Amino acid sequence: MLISEIINKKKFGKTISVKEINRFVQAINDWSISDAEIAAFSMASLINGLSIEETTNLTTALIKSGVIMDWESVAGDLPVTDIYSSLSVGNKINFIATPILACCGCCVPKIGISNMVNYSGYGTLDKIACIRGYNHSPSLHHIKKVMKKTRCVIMGPNEEFAPVERRFHAIRCMISANNSPAFSTASILSRNISAGIENLVFNVNVGRGSLYKDMSIALKLSEYITSVASNFNFPLKIIYSNSDYIIGRNVGNSLEIIEIIEYFKSSPENRDKTIHDIVLKVVSEALILSKIAKDYDEAHQKIERALISGMALDIFGDMIFNLGGPADFTEFPEAYLYKSKYVKEIKSNEKGYICDIDPFVVGQETRNLTKQSDGFNHGAGFSEIIPLGSFVEKDDIIAYVHGNDIELMENA
Repeated sequence: MLISEIINKKKFGKTISVKEINRFVQAINDWSISDAEIAAFSMASLINGLSIEETTNLTTALIKSGVIMDWESVAGDLPVTDIYSSLSVGNKINFIATPILACCGCCVPKIGISNMVNYSGYGTLDKIACIRGYNHSPSLHHIKKVMKKTRCVIMGPNEEFAPVERRFHAIRCMISANNSPAFSTASILSRNISAGIENLVFNVNVGRGSLYKDMSIALKLSEYITSVASNFNFPLKIIYSNSDYIIGRNVGNSLEIIEIIEYFKSSPENRDKTIHDIVLKVVSEALILSKIAKDYDEAHQKIERALISGMALDIFGDMIFNLGGPADFTEFPEAYLYKSKYVKEIKSNEKGYICDIDPFVVGQETRNLTKQSDGFNHGAGFSEIIPLGSFVEKDDIIAYVHGNDIELMENA
């Protein structure tokens, strides 16, 4: 069976069989298919769509390409759960929710992915790569050792689990095919089922700063992921968040990690409201779904206890250390994160109220700032972006821009 025949069928909108999907996924796994052929299939599938049945078959093939984790020896009777908050500008929820859930009595093996080529900022792996020494592709044996100590781990696909999705996802990103409901569904479910997750809360971000610009796209995705998850008897809760604004005040890999640490250390009255409102919503749903809490009030109490006691931050720090990062990272994060050469003030050009900040533009400019001739600037982006509704005088500082190229910073 030729790969070109499979691509051609989807190019003309025909249904591809389970055998053809298995052949395609196997070809990705054994590298007998080129990146160009993967891109052609992805674009044809984006334009003509994959049915629920095709998506279920694709998800199954992706799962079977690697191992499915078994946590019985590690978790015991503890629920194995996760929260997946979809890509949006400034989104730090996946990082924050993971140690809180672990602190509340869940086991959380999170398989993140890189979104380095997307306009709207960057994915879980892009942020974690900022921490010097952190190994985001550990062996299964090492993952289990870390899980025993911290009950959570943030990692990426490797040769043992979800190996095909690592390559497949990167190519889909390059051709902007990742907002396909079928591909999103197959990606999310295959990674979480491979990770041995027992249930999942899926936080769909909808708006200008997201992959899903309007509710109609989000509802289509929900239809797909609910239908496919039911074929695996996989408990799933979907909630929606507004991403017409930036989540938090920092955008950019290292800068967002700094804001994550600040969130954990903040007193209740000083927490960023845009972050905390989503954390309360998604973590509460996960605790209820996992039967750790009976209702929102009990869930909120557990979340507050995890934050105020400092236990969630301790777990986060222990996880980083056990995956190769520095022991004192949460005390001195800036000492171990990549930084830009220059930081420039952005000042208001008039007096008034900040009525809108377009997250799409901020995401685009962050991506532009990260580009450099000798690689990638993890320290680039924007920090201390002024909250919406703030009153400013002319020449008040409304944000800082970080970069290695003065011209790019001026443009931003």
